[in-house]
Amino acid sequence: MTGQEFYDSAWHHPGMAWALCTVAVAFIALTVKDRTTKGMLLLFAATTELDAFLTGGLSPLDSSSLLARNLSIAFVIIGDARMFVLLEKWRGEGSWGRAWARAVPLSFVVPVVQAITLQIFPKYFTEQRNIYLVYETEFIVFACVLLALRYARTWKATSLLAFFLVQYALWVLSDVLIISGNPWAYWLRLLPNALYYGLFLIFAARQENSLSPGERGGVRGAALTMLFIACAHVSSSGDNAATLEVGTKTFTLGELKAQVPTVEIRGFDPYYQREKTFQTLPLEAVLKLAYPDTNFANEEFLLRATDGYTVPVNGGRLLEGAYLAYADANGAWEPIGAKQANPGPWYVVWKDKTDLTTHPRPWALASVRIEKFETVFPKLVPPGDDAQVRKGFAIFKDHCVKCHALNQQGGRVGPELNLPRNVTEYRDEKFLRAWIRNPGEFRISVMPPSPDLSDEDLTALLRYLAAMKETRSR
Repeated sequence: MTGQEFYDSAWHHPGMAWALCTVAVAFIALTVKDRTTKGMLLLFAATTELDAFLTGGLSPLDSSSLLARNLSIAFVIIGDARMFVLLEKWRGEGSWGRAWARAVPLSFVVPVVQAITLQIFPKYFTEQRNIYLVYETEFIVFACVLLALRYARTWKATSLLAFFLVQYALWVLSDVLIISGNPWAYWLRLLPNALYYGLFLIFAARQENSLSPGERGGVRGAALTMLFIACAHVSSSGDNAATLEVGTKTFTLGELKAQVPTVEIRGFDPYYQREKTFQTLPLEAVLKLAYPDTNFANEEFLLRATDGYTVPVNGGRLLEGAYLAYADANGAWEPIGAKQANPGPWYVVWKDKTDLTTHPRPWALASVRIEKFETVFPKLVPPGDDAQVRKGFAIFKDHCVKCHALNQQGGRVGPELNLPRNVTEYRDEKFLRAWIRNPGEFRISVMPPSPDLSDEDLTALLRYLAAMKETRSR
């Protein structure tokens, strides 16, 4: 049997397709834990098996009929749609409904461009193989644009799109060889078909369950990794032009790496809720470049992020194992937090420390400086010497100023709490206690819960906030 004979036979389509899809279904059923994701992947498998039946050698439809041709087009769009749905979901769209809403228009872009191309150059498309080749080429161009503009910062989405780029590139290569008179290329075309019908579903399931890009292995292989690196323009070496202000000096990553040895830190990350590995520089060694003769244990530091997030940290705490992560050890920065932000170019991590209340992990870090908190934020200092108010001030300094401002001083992530009105003037104490303890009970919020604060701590914090009403005229 020649390659073309096997390719056109029911052994290939639906035989091989069904076999691969059945293996994929078993893999999904056994490995994917999230029920909604499992259901979506099984739905994709069902449409794939239906595609193989209605467009293959066992189809009850006349292959030359209008219905058969339209079904073929529909299944091509559905095949691309399943990819776009996962891309949008993994990009951070949240619900599957929103992912579908964004994926459907994307799925029609290449078919519409193909239809326009057919109208402009009808003579070129007298051969079916030419139609396939142009569609595949147009898809590759579109996918590369999306990779650069939309998915480059999300490692799951990036690697999935790279998988499809490999699949389409193999189709292009096969079709060019077939058109050029090489019938053996039908055997080669079985490989991208295998990726399409079964291995895609296994790859997607692996991605859903994966811990990190470097821990996946399996389906991707060396060629996909190379394509991932080439298309995403990311590297575990970091961006050597990225800058960080340390004291009065500004360093590039390249300059820091030339003076401070890189340390690979692996451990549980409380934001990602799993093991992560980063390429880092010890923060103490970086600080010594700007403060060569300083006893850091006796100093106060302010760490500022690009979005206004400001963290006061005692120097002694920084000596407990703080590191500046400049790259995810496995490639592109994986989005972090509720807003799926890019943590680069600098993300503070700790060795063997996971409590965010005592060992904060600001990302998108812009500067690290020795600064007295009261000197930098004089409008946050409460009036008088009331012990409880002072205790509340210390709690605000440790827990709240990272995001919130009073009198327009402090963080810029959360709302101002004293201007034009003090928060205690329009929210009652019962609500504020419940909100501070767990804002997630009321609405989706980037504000973290504070289960570590006792009732006495909350009383002191609210006394401090109320006392700050007197400082609005400063």
